[in-house]
Amino acid sequence: MFKRCKFIVTILLIMTILGLAGCSSDNEPAKNNVVASINNFQLTQEEFQKELVKEMEYTNTYKTTPQAKKEFLQRLIKKELFIQEAKKKGLDRKKEFTTAIERYWEATLIKHLMEEKNKEIMQTASVSDNKIQQRYKSLKAENSNILPFEAIEKDIAEELFETKKTAVLNQWIKSLYDDADIKINSRFINE
Repeated sequence: MFKRCKFIVTILLIMTILGLAGCSSDNEPAKNNVVASINNFQLTQEEFQKELVKEMEYTNTYKTTPQAKKEFLQRLIKKELFIQEAKKKGLDRKKEFTTAIERYWEATLIKHLMEEKNKEIMQTASVSDNKIQQRYKSLKAENSNILPFEAIEKDIAEELFETKKTAVLNQWIKSLYDDADIKINSRFINE
């Protein structure tokens, strides 16, 4: 129920943003859409609304009251001031920063690849009833006091499915290696 309300509020906010964007005329100065100016940075109404929608997605208890919006705007202003100060000090050009960004980018890219591959596997992998029954028989052979089939059928199916997913994933990783042109200079490894 709460997720449905949150979804509806998010849709209404997006529609409001789109509606407001459609109502503005080319004759209106851009300043009318500025929620806050922070030195040379201007936070537009559209950017503010996007950030607000993101906040609502991440924070289940967020309410869009005027007070909450003011507090949220203050956090955005503080964040922008910190960013501006860091840039002024040249921290955005330091090697440690760029290395951290590269690592984050790589980790995020790999995470998204693995999520996509997992979805693909979930859609194609399956476990037959016959395999589930065979697994139960082998468990019963190992332990005669095992619970009845109906009580653990779901657990067995999940275990077999996870095993199959892992096997498919490992096969995919192996195929990446097999299809790649990899050359290793062992001189550097053996030193």
